[in-house]
Amino acid sequence: MKAVILASGEGTNAENIVSFFQNKKECLEVLGIISDKAGSGVLERAKGWDIPTALIEKKSMKRSMHEREIYRQVKEWGGHWLLLAGYMRILGPHFISRFYDEKRGHSRIINIHPSLLPSFRGLRAYERAFEAKAPFSGVSVHFVDEGMDTGQLILQKKFNRLQEDSFEDFKKRGQHLEHIAYIEAIFKVLKGDYR
Repeated sequence: MKAVILASGEGTNAENIVSFFQNKKECLEVLGIISDKAGSGVLERAKGWDIPTALIEKKSMKRSMHEREIYRQVKEWGGHWLLLAGYMRILGPHFISRFYDEKRGHSRIINIHPSLLPSFRGLRAYERAFEAKAPFSGVSVHFVDEGMDTGQLILQKKFNRLQEDSFEDFKKRGQHLEHIAYIEAIFKVLKGDYR
């Protein structure tokens, strides 16, 4: 799997993927990191990874132009898969269609979402689950389609909310699970074991 990571934030999921697969390139090779935010944590972290990075900010660009730039960079690096790791933009249907795999019946774009989908789609999923006093929450890894967090699931992992949990405790437990789930999901995709 030759992949490019798209990330907007701190880059902990990106770092987890890069470090796990750095000596397993026969399974997955990360060819580059693209961020849409100047000064993002992921770009700072990536300085120590010996992997090319690109900052492609949207700013005043139309979405189609922004996505064209991302696609151009992915192709320049030779990427076939996209791994979204805290990428905070919804990708347009034309862009997604460029990564659609007829044989597999889904896109070659994978995303991780911090809830047990279909609950709490979209932004602030941990916050909304915590505010709703949900007795448990979880993380979902899925293929990206044209909807918001509606693509075919690869796997889900659940964690309980403890009575004494602060929001930070709750979120930290979820983020720990994200790191485990993303790696497991990549292996499931590599084996074709997700239907």
